[in-house]
Amino acid sequence: MKQKDFQTIINKNFNHIPDSLINFSDVNECEFLADKLSFMGYGQNAEGYFKHGNVPNPSQKFHLAEAYFEYKFSKMKDKECFKDCELGRIRCPQLMLWIAEIVQIPESVLKDAYNYIVKAEDELFHKKGIKKGLLGADKYWDTMRQNSNITLSEFKTKLKYTEICKIIKSSNNWEEIISNCQKLDFKN
Repeated sequence: MKQKDFQTIINKNFNHIPDSLINFSDVNECEFLADKLSFMGYGQNAEGYFKHGNVPNPSQKFHLAEAYFEYKFSKMKDKECFKDCELGRIRCPQLMLWIAEIVQIPESVLKDAYNYIVKAEDELFHKKGIKKGLLGADKYWDTMRQNSNITLSEFKTKLKYTEICKIIKSSNNWEEIISNCQKLDFKN
């Protein structure tokens, strides 16, 4: 699938999601677990999409469809090379979780990944008293690995994120993406 096609699908199927969560008064107003993480301050909280377009408390739909794809496109020297939808380099825990949510992997897997982040951060930043500060995605995973022994690799494995990215890249349409992602075996 081409990046532009995937971006169009996201904008069409999720246009009801606002760019910003700033007007939400309660975490339960968030439709997706990934946005709940952001709303409550878990995961990446600086750099990247937080600096894009002056959108306060951005949603993960905005993160992917506007900030990530636009940033990626702006960095390409040869714009013609920007064809395939390549999501494998994403490191933000909220965005990986959101992508897994929209392709409809099992809810139990999503909740496990969500709880993985919440539990690790609560242990690290609340119980151990380490100051979180402002963390971009790379610094976030370095901090987590050094202080709580959770890793980006383990998080991606929980979600089968690499496999999801391959499915998105090789699919021809949204229905094919959903169908193939639902066939993933999460029992291993």
